Amino acid sequence: MPTLYNALPAIEALHAAWNKRADKAKYAPFKQALKAAIAKLEEYYTKTAASDAHILAMALHPMKKMTHFKKYWGKKLVGDVESLLEKKFSEQYKRLHAAGTSESQAKDALSARKKSCMQGLLSRNLETDSECEEDDDNPMSDPTKPWMTEFHRYIDTVEAVPDDMDIVQWWGVRDILV
Repeated sequence: MPTLYNALPAIEALHAAWNKRADKAKYAPFKQALKAAIAKLEEYYTKTAASDAHILAMALHPMKKMTHFKKYWGKKLVGDVESLLEKKFSEQYKRLHAAGTSESQAKDALSARKKSCMQGLLSRNLETDSECEEDDDNPMSDPTKPWMTEFHRYIDTVEAVPDDMDIVQWWGVRDILV
């Protein structure tokens, strides 16, 4: 069962817990061991920065995505994570669409999304089309970044994963369905 997405949260939780206990009188007999363990955690944590794998594994977990980062990391670091994810998503999108999406193709795709949105609104008998009008000024509708809407749809949606299914299986099933 994949668990890399748990590595950073586990290291951070252990670091906080051991730091908190290291200076308490109750744990004085263990202070030296706790300090050594904290130093080792810091060494491992620093090494995780050499690779994007931990962050990507967390973001690709369908039920977690940005949750940990937004809860425990500062705004600047969250922004750094979002930039990394956008970059990786864009790179993958471009690889999958290697033939290239010209600007006119992107505009056609945007027009098709607007038509689809309008049809959806009509079929749901909504009184307003404000949901579709938002696309006109939406930076995610940028024809030079056709991947941005899909990226935000993924990041902003919390998915359900059945208890008896690991995330690798979930991605396999999702890939078949999409």
